[in-house]
Amino acid sequence: MPSLTKDSRARSPYWICCYTSSTGQRLKKSTKQRDRKKAWEVCLAIERAEGHAKNGTLTEQTAKKIIGEIVERTTGEPLHNYKIRDWLAHWLDMKEQVRASKTTARYRQVIRDFAERCSRLPQFHHRREQDRAHGQSFREGCKRRVQCSGKTTLY
Repeated sequence: MPSLTKDSRARSPYWICCYTSSTGQRLKKSTKQRDRKKAWEVCLAIERAEGHAKNGTLTEQTAKKIIGEIVERTTGEPLHNYKIRDWLAHWLDMKEQVRASKTTARYRQVIRDFAERCSRLPQFHHRREQDRAHGQSFREGCKRRVQCSGKTTLY
């Protein structure tokens, strides 16, 4: 069963969660919450995630669900789950307000290149190693294009 404590030397204003990890080790982690009730919610969720890890049932989807529940209970807002295209469009809108037009044009080109490369990928989940390899080949392709053209329009 987890417990909450405060720093005995008053170095932190946050509540600290004391819990047992999936390996049986006792750990302490800051909840980053000043309110005890919210801190308790975070602490229970940490313990629940550790329980899933101990049973071997902790998946990425389960972890996202647990984190989403924590965020919603403590802040009152749901965890945003953007699709890449939507997030990049949102990010570009924000940058257009504070950057020069030539800078946002370069950003827009990089986003177009990225979206074009992604559209050629199969529509299934990749393993992380495949994602890293794809990112590396994309960066190398961009570097070659910049070096060959003599222009510094990308990176």
